[in-house]
Amino acid sequence: WKKPFPETPDEVEAAFVLLESRQAPTVQRHLYYPGGVRISLSFGDEPSTAVGELIQSILTLARLDFPELKVNTFGRATLYPAVDTYIREGKVSNVFTSQILIAVLCGVLLYWRNRRLTMQYLCPIRGGVVMAVPLFFSTMVIGMLMWMLKIPLDMATAAIGALAINAATDFSLYFAMTYQRALASLSPLEALHSAMREEGRVIVADCLLNTVCFVPLVTSHFLPVQGVGWMMGILLITCALGTLLFMAALLPRCVVVRAQA
Repeated sequence: WKKPFPETPDEVEAAFVLLESRQAPTVQRHLYYPGGVRISLSFGDEPSTAVGELIQSILTLARLDFPELKVNTFGRATLYPAVDTYIREGKVSNVFTSQILIAVLCGVLLYWRNRRLTMQYLCPIRGGVVMAVPLFFSTMVIGMLMWMLKIPLDMATAAIGALAINAATDFSLYFAMTYQRALASLSPLEALHSAMREEGRVIVADCLLNTVCFVPLVTSHFLPVQGVGWMMGILLITCALGTLLFMAALLPRCVVVRAQA
């Protein structure tokens, strides 16, 4: 009929006759059943958020214009948008919870290591908060880029947050532990210079090496892998900058001198 769907009762009847006469019973059950019809919706590389909006528009149209018609959705086209909605609603709280948890764990680690220092040490409370700064900075930059470029927060991009926790915590721990060890014999500023010379090069080399390893993913034709390629590069660079600039500038302010008898 050169139409996407049959429009008249005769065309509908002819379509069912063709299904019954030319298709196997198993295929027929996938297409229709007594009292109902199954319509399959195919989509290409659109993000699942767009598919979810399309499904909601179809359900809204059926509810407003065909109130006597019962429409049920099923399959991956329904599952993926539902999962993405769950991710979007839970990711924001997850980000803030991760920030607090990292600060607390870093504070506990500083408190435990302060037992070895007799003259000066890093305040566990202020030091823990400062050690979470690289993660906060990296998450903020990635969030701003996703908002400006209209990149959806879905199953692929949500995993970037977990990788940010790993990279930022790795850099901040190495730098802070080196700085804390230098406090045993140096002043706060001298300890900072020592940590920069010793650990700064390692962080820069680690950042560049891992970024180069992720860059080839940008050439992938699979959109989620392509996004991981450039987002991981930006994430590693921002974690390194947050550690060597912001965290390094704040660490001397967290030093406490022990009271002498």
